[in-house]
Amino acid sequence: MLFRSVPPELHARTRLACTHAVANCVQAVETLCTAAGTTANLVSSPLHRLLADVRAVPQHVMVGSFNDLDAGRVLLGLDPTDPLF
Repeated sequence: MLFRSVPPELHARTRLACTHAVANCVQAVETLCTAAGTTANLVSSPLHRLLADVRAVPQHVMVGSFNDLDAGRVLLGLDPTDPLF
């Protein structure tokens, strides 16, 4: 199987899209929990666990909000500051 490297612009756009999608998912769950009111605060509520789980996702190195900076740098033709980018 032949593997080719991904062009930097495509890599940056993909990481940016993933970061954006995760941020919007978190916002959707937070909106749902806000609409549910204090019910979402009960440890016995499925919303309580869902909110905790979804808030953990943006902490991942591949989809954290800090990717915006390096994606922008790459799209401007600059090198990313994160060696994992």
